[in-house]
This record gives sequence, structure tokens and C-alpha cells, in this order.
Amino acid sequence: MAVSGRVREIENEIDAGIRALPTWQAPRAEVLEQLMRTYRDAIELIYCRFLHAETFDSPPEDFGAAFGHENQIRGGVLWALKWALEYCPESGPSGARSPEELVGLIFLGAAYEVFVDALKCAQLGLVTIKVDEDSRIITCYEGGNATAFDVHIIQQGRVATPMTP
Repeated sequence: MAVSGRVREIENEIDAGIRALPTWQAPRAEVLEQLMRTYRDAIELIYCRFLHAETFDSPPEDFGAAFGHENQIRGGVLWALKWALEYCPESGPSGARSPEELVGLIFLGAAYEVFVDALKCAQLGLVTIKVDEDSRIITCYEGGNATAFDVHIIQQGRVATPMTP
């Protein structure tokens, strides 16, 4: 099943919204540097969670949660870096972005990665995407009842956060 025209319109709206973010007005090198610092800080925090879980013999769920956050951060920062490379000019008005803005970009990138993966799966007929226009929610249906073999799908769904306007 192909991706519907409405879902492609929504994809274009999301892409236009990302392109219009004020962050991309800053010089490329500056934004890249700030994103990498934010990534380093986030990964340090996640590794502290791993260390804490190991030191205090935490249950496997603690390791799983930390691993899920690490994957989410990594995917999100890759999208944020890609957007910075594409949209930021070589020079522009300089200034530090707030930590909240930078973390927000990374989580936006993580949510965008889930969306792009869903579009790829839908194009291959592996999922069905439904749009609820009233609530502005996109839902991906992956098929029948989940089994133990579907744990990776369920885990991905747990770490995918909704994209809000």
C-alpha cells in the first residue's frame, strides 16, 4: 500500500515547518558546534544512567530504558545535524541557542526519524497510516496481535513521542 496523498501533504508541511525554524538563521559552524556539545552532554548523562544501573544491579528495564534513550538521542542529533548542514548559512547573526532549543531540535529529529521510518514501511506495505484531521494525529497500524517477536516494534513505539505544533 502506497503512502496517501494527504500523508505526503503532511510530510511537506512538517518539512516546511522544520525549514522555517529560526535556529537555521545562525552560522552553520556555530549551530553544528552547539548541537555536538548538547549531544555530548546528553550521552554523558545516559552513560551515567548505564553506570548507575550496573553499579546498583538494577533490573533489565533500566538498561533498556537507557538504551532506548541513547538510540533516540543518536537518531535525533543526526537529523538535527543534517538540517543544520542543509539550512544554515555560512554566516549570519551569531548567538547562543538555549539548551532547551537545542534539546528540542534533537527530540524533533528523533520524532522525525520515526515518521520517516513509518513512511518507508508504509511504502513497502508493512504498515497502514491513518490521519485523524480533527485531533491532528497520525497513527501507524502494524498489523495483527503482537507477539514476543514483535518486542522491537513495541519498544520503538514506547520511545516515539508525539510531534506537537
